[in-house]
Amino acid sequence: MKNQDCIYLGKILKPFSYKGELKIYIEDFYTDQIKGLNSFLLKVQGSYIPFTIKAITKNKSNIFRISLDGIDSEDLAKKFAGVEIYTENNLIKSAILGKNNNYFFIDYLIYNNNSIIGKIIDVVENKNQDLFEVVFNEKRILIPLVDEFVVNIDNENKKIIMNLPEGLTDL
Repeated sequence: MKNQDCIYLGKILKPFSYKGELKIYIEDFYTDQIKGLNSFLLKVQGSYIPFTIKAITKNKSNIFRISLDGIDSEDLAKKFAGVEIYTENNLIKSAILGKNNNYFFIDYLIYNNNSIIGKIIDVVENKNQDLFEVVFNEKRILIPLVDEFVVNIDNENKKIIMNLPEGLTDL
């Protein structure tokens, strides 16, 4: 798995119990979405290793207590302290886009594959689907916020790469 296929969620802080539970930190933006995930990818020595989530409980705003399949002792849990937590881009993409937090994307740049379209200036809420309002070639266009169009969400660089149907930007 390549780095661009993954989204950084947070990191493991320390063991929580003698049973192998872990205390983890999750970035603000993903705290609502992680409960919908069945697994995490832990980046160990440059490789992404999948772990099934057995249980997850919120402790504080960004701190969670988690049990992962295969980590069942305090000694083993200690070895994972400081390890970064990721998920596959497509697994969390639906959870993010399905929430009513799309205003978070204002000021993100939209790309159609490798070509820049423009900056998101507003989100138009519609009962069928939300739309990004983007300035493109000095005019405002609306881009449907549809899972199938989104290729990658890069929160660090504030950009969304999409694969838009031909002619959509000509409207």
